[in-house]
Amino acid sequence: MWEFDWQFWAHRLTGLTASEGLVVREIAFLADWRGVALASNNFLARSTGLSSRSVARAKKGLETKAVLSVVPRWRADGGQGISRYELNIKAMSFSSSETKSLMVESALPVPARSNKLGQ
Repeated sequence: MWEFDWQFWAHRLTGLTASEGLVVREIAFLADWRGVALASNNFLARSTGLSSRSVARAKKGLETKAVLSVVPRWRADGGQGISRYELNIKAMSFSSSETKSLMVESALPVPARSNKLGQ
């Protein structure tokens, strides 16, 4: 089974500021196979070494450049919760040979094509 390598994708992006590059690489590190990650501003600030304000500016720039989408989430008490980030694979154009290098083999077992009844 193959899955997309978001970290490799993030390192290949061009036209980003230094702060945007740090933030998108950290989000790519946290992302699942769909390119979705959950992280707070404070966590991103701590893990990148940037200030919270710099992280907010970087996220705004990444949204403007259509590299990612930020989906705010809300707690039951009405306060803002941890944001959901969705990476956009279309932010980088690449050839078919490069596409193959972005795919890595997963350690997950491949499911059988039929169940025990042979269906």
